[in-house]
Amino acid sequence: MNKKQKEEPQRELGKSILPFSRVQKIIKADKELPIVARDATFLISLATEEFIRRLSEACQKLAEREKRATVQQKDV
Repeated sequence: MNKKQKEEPQRELGKSILPFSRVQKIIKADKELPIVARDATFLISLATEEFIRRLSEACQKLAEREKRATVQQKDV
């Protein structure tokens, strides 16, 4: 691993890195969903983490191909 690369935050088993209450608040903003189970909120949180991870890796690879160390908006 390069010195510039940071380690991924380690998640405790059964917990998400994203704040549960924040994810829940975002889900509740959709008025079409009357009630969302805790398990569903947790799974949405995990899926969001995975999406962010894959997106950031793809953006980083684009920046590296153009010999840049910084990800720019055009990489997204």
